[in-house]
Amino acid sequence: MKEHGAAVVVTYNRVDKLESCLKCLLNQTFSLTTIYIINNASTDKTETFLDEFCKTHPQVKYMTTNENLGGAGGFHHAIKWAYDEGADWIWGMDDDAFPDNNALEEIMKQRTILEKDGSINCYWSNCNHDEDFKEDSKIVVAWMFVGFFLPRKVIENVGNCRNDFFIYFDDIEYASRIINYGYHIYKVKNSIINHKDAIPNIKKLKIGNINIQITLLPAETWKTYYLIRNNILRHGKDKKKRNKSIRACIRHLIKALMWNPRQVKYVWLGLIDGIWGKSGKIFSP
Repeated sequence: MKEHGAAVVVTYNRVDKLESCLKCLLNQTFSLTTIYIINNASTDKTETFLDEFCKTHPQVKYMTTNENLGGAGGFHHAIKWAYDEGADWIWGMDDDAFPDNNALEEIMKQRTILEKDGSINCYWSNCNHDEDFKEDSKIVVAWMFVGFFLPRKVIENVGNCRNDFFIYFDDIEYASRIINYGYHIYKVKNSIINHKDAIPNIKKLKIGNINIQITLLPAETWKTYYLIRNNILRHGKDKKKRNKSIRACIRHLIKALMWNPRQVKYVWLGLIDGIWGKSGKIFSP
């Protein structure tokens, strides 16, 4: 019996990119049964576009949320929706991810090779131009929610991703739980997804003849809050790892004082909420 293969996409106010992403998914050489889209309360023409698109592409379904739930909430809903409708596996990504036509097929090739013994693995498409491979796939300890591949059994045993991070570290926290349960995550070299990573906020300094680059916090203050808070929350009750993240956040506080004082409030709030275990949506874009 053919597996029910699902793609899930979370979108917010990028209707042009969403259309390109959907065309890439529909053109996969290994066909998808269903494509589930979570429209994160977009305020542009996303819903109108999806209404029309779904009329001519019955395998595409969408749901519009009442508010922007962030990537974390969006993927949580998308995974649950696909799982509840019987998906045997889920391949997920953002709306600005454009997979090559054979990206999914390359994952399937690795499944055939690596699961001959009846094992079950998770997979991750090559979405960040990674060339550090000795073979066609490699085990990794973290991933991004761009090109992640989840078998149904993993969701049954590990559960869903957390929906209370809004953005940042929800993908890494989920990968940690998956690995701690005993599953492997394989990154697939030839499963290419073209994805423009966020450009880091870099401060360039020159001291004498030495050029120095310092990576600063995101320019958007609301992003800074979640980056700081979730870097602590992701470790749960692991005191050693939590304390290491807290020290890193304190260093960010010093950098904010030096280079961007308006960020100090958000670093401090993220630090305090992370220490006290406060999650959920606090600031909106």
